[in-house]
Amino acid sequence: MIRFCTLFALCLFALLPPASAEDRALIIGVDRYPHMRQKQQLTGSVNDARAMASLAKDIWGFKPQQIKLLLNEQATSKTILAEIKNWLINGTSPGDRVLLTYSGHGYYKPDDNNDELDGFDETIAPSDVQHSGLELINMVSDDQISRLLTKMKDRDVMLVVDSCHSGTITRALNLEEDKGPAIVRSLSIGRISRALDDRGFDEVRRGSSFLKGGKNLMAWSAVSPSEKAQEDMSQSEGQRNGVFTRSFIEGLRDRRADANGNGIITSMELIAYTRGQAQDYCKGYTCKTGMTPTLEAKPEYMARDLLSWLPQGRERTQAAQSQPPARPDVSDIITQDNRIGVKVEILPGNHIRLGGIIKLRVTSPQPGWLIVLDVRDNGEVVQIFPNKYKPGRSLRSNAPLTIPDATYGFNFTATKPGSGKIMAIVTQDNVPLDDLLGKHRDIEVVPEKENYLAELAQRLMKVWTDDNRNRAARWSVASSEYRIEK
Repeated sequence: MIRFCTLFALCLFALLPPASAEDRALIIGVDRYPHMRQKQQLTGSVNDARAMASLAKDIWGFKPQQIKLLLNEQATSKTILAEIKNWLINGTSPGDRVLLTYSGHGYYKPDDNNDELDGFDETIAPSDVQHSGLELINMVSDDQISRLLTKMKDRDVMLVVDSCHSGTITRALNLEEDKGPAIVRSLSIGRISRALDDRGFDEVRRGSSFLKGGKNLMAWSAVSPSEKAQEDMSQSEGQRNGVFTRSFIEGLRDRRADANGNGIITSMELIAYTRGQAQDYCKGYTCKTGMTPTLEAKPEYMARDLLSWLPQGRERTQAAQSQPPARPDVSDIITQDNRIGVKVEILPGNHIRLGGIIKLRVTSPQPGWLIVLDVRDNGEVVQIFPNKYKPGRSLRSNAPLTIPDATYGFNFTATKPGSGKIMAIVTQDNVPLDDLLGKHRDIEVVPEKENYLAELAQRLMKVWTDDNRNRAARWSVASSEYRIEK
């Protein structure tokens, strides 16, 4: 079974004072499908919708009258499209925030305008979806939603989809073949399944999830193409949510995604948290395809603080104005655990005398590709490695790499008092980064560091598709703090 949760970020009318802003949320959850078999009914989508409505009110400040719920039989194909148009588009103005969520089944249908490489449009399944021969009718496609979203290009939109995007892309995903207690959100139609196989599974799974993010859109998805979103079987049936929705909400509401505990939760921190939760869940429950939550957005959104989610130009509340706005730290943007045990050392030690010679040493228990950053407390960032003296990034397992070594022909010298930390990033997968890193090989302060870090973060969080099935790219971060004193 499939899940879609679509969050449309809120947009504000820039010409009106904050009190006049008409933020809108349309929140959809479908458990009951009257025209489908009993085994294709869901148990957690309505719970997801109600929980997302509470999140919108409690965390993002939506007023009850700004939120519309469509649950079960209310969420027909005709009604969903009409409410996106009337409630969200006609009910908001430039600058307003818009939130759209969908939780329920998802699937595919043949592409009708040749805009999909694999020949199929991704769809969500309204409550009135039904069979017509070997086809499913009354589906709502990504193209239909995308056309409506373009009418809100001057608003701040977030889309969250908790649904399978795979349908039955491989034979192994046929619903009748599923065993065990897992409840997934995927519909199964034999002809589509075979056609997807014929078109090429790789083309499907390498595609974007439901909708691509854009200038004004953050698009969250429970899983990548070819994967199945699941309902959380660790919860009792009456309290059940989707695994993704549960982690998305608790990551924000309970601050569990705040990896460094500084009161900021960036998009990067939240996607990292939801992925970790999905990975942990699949260790204890049946996850044939795995689950890799995704975020499609422009790079700078990776550093966006989702707890104080306000559109550009929105004034902060009077209470918030008494405190300076929090600025994300580098650890809010490049956030990941040190799962493989990378070690970074500052030689001869972390307390350095002004004028002293400094060397860095990085050791990884596993081979990979290395990036080393000097993150200074004055806000400067320097890419230490790779550099013009050592352009290659490969790192052998348990083979310490010293920077600089004798081949550099010079030493690093502490020239200014201050403090900071050295961050070593080791990717076990060869994530495409050479073009970005190649611009900063001069061992100088990185200009426009926010853009550099945001793009680095976005690429590290891309779904890895070079294996037989999709997953998150594997990488680890280690750091060591230093202080330079007279």
